[in-house]
Amino acid sequence: MMTNPGRRWSALWTSYLLFVSTGVLFFHIPPLLTEIRAEVPMDDFAVGWLQGAYAIPAVLFALIGGIALDRWDTRRAGIFSGLLMLAGSIMFNLGGDYTLMLASRFIIGVGSILINLVAAKMLSIWFREKQMGLAMSVLHTAWPISAIVAYSTFYAAAQVWGWKGTTLAINIFVAATVAIFILWAPRETDKLNSAATGGRIRDVVSLPLDVWLAAGAWFCFTASMASIFTFGAEFFSARGWSYGSGSFITGLLMWAAIPGALTFGWLIDRMGTIKSYIVGPALLTGLCLLLLQSSIYPMPLMLLAGFFANALPIAVYAVPGLLVRPAHLGVAFGIILTFSNLGNTVGPVLIGFVNTLRGEPITGIAIAAIIFAMAAICAVGMGKHRLEAIPNVQKGGAE
Repeated sequence: MMTNPGRRWSALWTSYLLFVSTGVLFFHIPPLLTEIRAEVPMDDFAVGWLQGAYAIPAVLFALIGGIALDRWDTRRAGIFSGLLMLAGSIMFNLGGDYTLMLASRFIIGVGSILINLVAAKMLSIWFREKQMGLAMSVLHTAWPISAIVAYSTFYAAAQVWGWKGTTLAINIFVAATVAIFILWAPRETDKLNSAATGGRIRDVVSLPLDVWLAAGAWFCFTASMASIFTFGAEFFSARGWSYGSGSFITGLLMWAAIPGALTFGWLIDRMGTIKSYIVGPALLTGLCLLLLQSSIYPMPLMLLAGFFANALPIAVYAVPGLLVRPAHLGVAFGIILTFSNLGNTVGPVLIGFVNTLRGEPITGIAIAAIIFAMAAICAVGMGKHRLEAIPNVQKGGAE
C-alpha cells in the first residue's frame, strides 16, 4: 500500500528544514570563534569541548531516544525536540561565560539528536516503497548547505553585528523552522507501525550486523569531519591564509557535497551495493584530505573531498530502511547516531589535544584524514544490499 504522495513530500520538506537548523547550530561556532574568544578566552582544547558538547547528548541518549521514538508519534517528538533546541540556542546567545555556553551546547545537542532521529525515521517510513535514496540524499544536503552559509557569511556578519547579534539572527531562523514543522509535518498512520511493537531494550541485540558496521563507518565519518570543521580555518591560517580565507576554504568541503549527495542518491536508487558507496568514497575522501598536507592548491582538493564524502551519509542512513522493520527504526537509528556523535565528540577533542600538544594544527588534519579512510574498513564486511531490490523486511530484520 503506497503512502499518500502529498504527505510524503510534506514529511521531507518539514523535516529537512528542521534538520537545516541542527546543522546551522553545529557549524556556527568556528566562524565566530575569533569574536567569541575575544570575550571568553579559551585554548584549542576548550574549543574542542565547546564544539564537542553538542554531540555528547547523542552518545548518552541517542539509543534511549531511539527506543522511545519507536513508541512516540514522530511529529510530536519533532515539535518537542525543536523547541528544546531553540531554548538551548537562546541560552547560548545570552551567555558570556564558558560554563554557561558549554551547558547550552549540551541542551542544543539533546534537541538536535532527537531531530536527527525523527527526520531519519520519518523518511524511512514515508519513502519506504520507493525513492529512499532520493529522500536521504535531499536530507543530507541540509548540513552541507548549513556549512556553506555558516562558513561563507557568519564571520563577516560577526564583524558587523558581533557574535551575539549573529546568533540572535540564527535563533530567529531556528524558530521559523520549528513553526513550519508544527504547522505542516504529517502524522504517522496506524499501519506504519502495525508489523510489530517496538520500543524495547532487547531490540538492540536483534539488529542486523550490517547496522552496527554502518554505525562504525559513520563514527569515522563524523570524527573526521567534525575535527576538520572545528580546526580547518586554523590549519589554513598556519599555511599562510587569513583566518577568514581559511574559514571559506574549509566551507568548500561542503560546496561539492550538495551535487555529490544528489548524484549518489540518484545512483544508489538504481545501481551498486550499499557497501560500495561507503568503501570507495571513504578511501578517496581520506586521500584528498591527506594531500592537503603538501598541496599549495587546497580548493580543488576540498571540493573533491566534499563530493565523495557525501556518498556515506546516504548509504549509512539507507541501511536501517533496508533491513529493519518500521517498528524498530528508532532503535536502529539510535545506534547509528550514538556512534556518529561519539565521533563528533571524540574527533574535535582528540585533534584539539594533538594541536595543543604540538603547538600547530598540521598533524591534526593528517590524523583526521586517516580516520576518514578507516570508514572503509568498517564497511568491508557488509552484505551486498541494493536499494533497487529492496528485501521484504517483514520477514527479517530486527524482531
